[in-house]
Amino acid sequence: MKKIYSIELLRFFSISLVLLWHYKFFFFASNKYYKFNIETEKILLPFYNILKKFYNAGYYGVELFWCISGFIISYIYLSHSKKVSAKKYFINRFSRLYPLHLLTLIIVLILQITSKVFTNNFQVFFGNDFYHFILNLLFISGWGLEKTTSFNQPIWSVSIEIIIYIFFYLLINFIKKYKYRFLILLYLILFLFNKFILPNSILNAGAFFVSGILVYFLFFEKKKIFYYLLIILFFINISGKFKINAFCPFMIMLCLLGEKYINKNTKNIFSFFGNLTYSAFLLHFPLTLIILIMQGVLNFSSDIYFTYKFFFFYFVILIATSHLSFIFFETKIKNKIRNLMLKKI
Repeated sequence: MKKIYSIELLRFFSISLVLLWHYKFFFFASNKYYKFNIETEKILLPFYNILKKFYNAGYYGVELFWCISGFIISYIYLSHSKKVSAKKYFINRFSRLYPLHLLTLIIVLILQITSKVFTNNFQVFFGNDFYHFILNLLFISGWGLEKTTSFNQPIWSVSIEIIIYIFFYLLINFIKKYKYRFLILLYLILFLFNKFILPNSILNAGAFFVSGILVYFLFFEKKKIFYYLLIILFFINISGKFKINAFCPFMIMLCLLGEKYINKNTKNIFSFFGNLTYSAFLLHFPLTLIILIMQGVLNFSSDIYFTYKFFFFYFVILIATSHLSFIFFETKIKNKIRNLMLKKI
């Protein structure tokens, strides 16, 4: 299936927001080597004047990613006239998400044990016990069963997507048949329940995911309404208080409009960064953990994290590692699993 390259870049942008938000892991109270509260010293963070909004509100990147996921999954599966088999659907999702999750879980387990041995402490996330290991192993660490943060904690948002993927497949016939009526009703139920009745990450993720599905249908079937909604969302976004529920679909719609202006060279660049998205998201905490353990062993000052040199070093290493992970691990393992388990389909 043809890639939508502007969406690939938007995927990387969404994760970049989270990476900048999580850069503060180096300064959280959970890092025993740092003696000050970063919330009072934000201005010292690298490029703070330029990246201020990202440092302060990078957590919105998760919600943007959920919305993008809704659009991408719709683009992949709703364009087919025939329903994809349950086996193929879930093996495709499993082969894409689980191998790197398992690898990084094992890496973090080893690193946290190493930290305990050499520094007498875990780093950043402390619920690294057998119970939370099983939750992570089963990919359900964000389902509300957890008691505290643990292991490769950022994976919680992806674990929630597992629930969304299950419901998407179960509801795919309703989505195809009733489209806007069903999706708008579902969105309102999820949004209102999360907002006023039972605030919940799963409901919140579901609402953003559904909004991504709606953007898919509007773009490919209702272009006139698509443009009207784009204008409405534009004015909502520039007026008054920031509204993430309007911002996320607006960003996807804006990217879709710009897709036709992307040339071949730009496509390659956008594809490169899009491919880094999942690896960068899962590998950034293990990389942070390695550096914190080195700090404990070598006893260097936390002030280094404020420097531009370290900032570039950290993100260059992360991008390079993510690229290698995508080529030599993610893609190869994914293809092997699919070839092995889907060869009879």
